[in-house]
Amino acid sequence: MCEHPDPQTWADYVLCFNVKDIDLVAYSDYKFDAKMIKEKGLIEFGENRVEADAIVPVDITKHTMSYPRYEMYKCHKADCVRIDAEEGRNYKFSLWNYLIGMGETCFRAKNGEYNIDLYFIGVEYINMPLGRDKTGVLVNTEDKDVAYISKRMGKEVPKDKIHVFCFEDSRRYIVGTRAGFYKNTFVDYELYDGR
Repeated sequence: MCEHPDPQTWADYVLCFNVKDIDLVAYSDYKFDAKMIKEKGLIEFGENRVEADAIVPVDITKHTMSYPRYEMYKCHKADCVRIDAEEGRNYKFSLWNYLIGMGETCFRAKNGEYNIDLYFIGVEYINMPLGRDKTGVLVNTEDKDVAYISKRMGKEVPKDKIHVFCFEDSRRYIVGTRAGFYKNTFVDYELYDGR
């Protein structure tokens, strides 16, 4: 996470290691303050919160920061097949944790010999547990979900942008555009580049 009043000189990076749970509006307008870190593994700002094994502020600008690069697998029709939404809703998904960012997020259902990946673009809000052992099913968005998300984000959010997952006994959310369900045989570090 980072504070970015000027995108040319991003500052006040906060590194979150081994994230467990996330509930945040992607473009929150907060200035970093050390008091936001409540304990070693919890940061809260406004109603946003991230739980992780460790959370460390880094005083460095964009110009001096080095970035890890994760190569995404470039999909070809033979490698990755789009399936219809009705079939895609039959799977239990977990958040594939290293693809949160740049407005794109991937959920994956491991299903024996193949995966079903669910992609979102234009992500503005996410409230999910992280980890492959945390799986949820995509369910219909109800009026109560629209009311909750609109209040949480402080603006009216259209129903078709709100996607609801049930994880055991809790409803979790992602706000964005569903780009589609894709069947593939990618290994863990391979991801479809949906851009």
